Amino acid sequence: MDQALLQQRLREARAGQRSTTCASLPPELLGSIVEYAIPYNHRIAAAAWGGSWLGSLLRLGCTSSSFLESLKYVGRLEIDLLARRWRSPGIGDYGSMLPARCDAYIGRWCSIASRRLRHVRVVHECGGCNCFNPVQTKLIVECAASFPSLELFQVDNCELVTTCMTIAANVRAGRFSNLRRLDIDGHGDLCITERDIPSTFNVRRIAKLAFEELISVLPPDLGIDLLVKGVYSDLMEIGDEDTWDLWASTFWDLVAKGADVRSRPILGDVVRVHEFRNGTEGNRPPKQLDAFYSTVEQLLTVHGADPNSLDPVRRRRPLWMILGSLADAIALTRPGDDSDESDHDPEFDAEELEPLFRHFMRTIDLFVRHGAKSSRAEFEDPSPSRFYFARRGALLCPWILARTDCTPRVRDAANRAELFYG
Repeated sequence: MDQALLQQRLREARAGQRSTTCASLPPELLGSIVEYAIPYNHRIAAAAWGGSWLGSLLRLGCTSSSFLESLKYVGRLEIDLLARRWRSPGIGDYGSMLPARCDAYIGRWCSIASRRLRHVRVVHECGGCNCFNPVQTKLIVECAASFPSLELFQVDNCELVTTCMTIAANVRAGRFSNLRRLDIDGHGDLCITERDIPSTFNVRRIAKLAFEELISVLPPDLGIDLLVKGVYSDLMEIGDEDTWDLWASTFWDLVAKGADVRSRPILGDVVRVHEFRNGTEGNRPPKQLDAFYSTVEQLLTVHGADPNSLDPVRRRRPLWMILGSLADAIALTRPGDDSDESDHDPEFDAEELEPLFRHFMRTIDLFVRHGAKSSRAEFEDPSPSRFYFARRGALLCPWILARTDCTPRVRDAANRAELFYG
């Protein structure tokens, strides 16, 4: 909170009484006390959430009128009504949506949050091992939309179609006007992420259309976030090869409308969308490879994107990610996985993946041409995974140098140890 306002409120409190009790503190200060004294710590999360859990906030807030008043100054909120799932076996199987009998319970808490918490800037929704159903999802999104100062909204376990449609409706109504970041992960909605199950195809197709509608009404920077992050890129396999032409045209439409591609690590975002993430995928459609290359080329040559920008999640540079995708593809053509001691037949013949290999070599040359580097000195990975990367990385440069399409630029970069993957 503003320090001048804090000091003014403290002076007012002291002027009204001889001693300052907790209840007499300014509500803005009490809001900070409530927020940081009761942080939310999800038992199964890899890292503790830095905000506050609604249930604990309200239990403390109801202890006195001063604390109840202070709730409206809480700035960060975790919406995880599924914490009770761990104490209530039978509320739903793992990966299932919560039943309709939970609708009223969730509606009550969302209503209280909308009325009591007015200065929330960050909302994170997560859901343990279940997914909120469409009715519950709409309640949660409407709750988040009621916070006029909201800047960050992260959605993990809501039903995706309802999430997109409800956010779009609120954007059209003038809400979410201060939103600076929107993350829709969607991996709690197993109907969307289980791509190998034919019965989910229609659900995923509708979700893809809902995402496209939402992207069309969002400000350009938020639209870019959804286009290159989260679950939307996993839906791109629905349809024909022209899907990737649509992805590229949408990307450049958002850039033309003012999306910022210079101050963000946009190349790393684009690489994550197109990289060789699934070791069983084999070749990619030619139009996807063309869309990726042309997007990266235009970002580098026309828009001046930084080829050495650091990905904030992986703490890696785009060229490292490309080299890692190439190493994964090479491993599929070997008679054993070089990440362990197992021995099995190659998943693909090298000639089958040759179009993909040519694409990687062309892309590496493009990055090197614009000054991209991936040097050993930049990486100090203490995790056990470094051995996995090191084994694959040791084979990578000799493989690249043996290629007939290895350009002099790429050869020089390899000899300078600027094509490090490990």
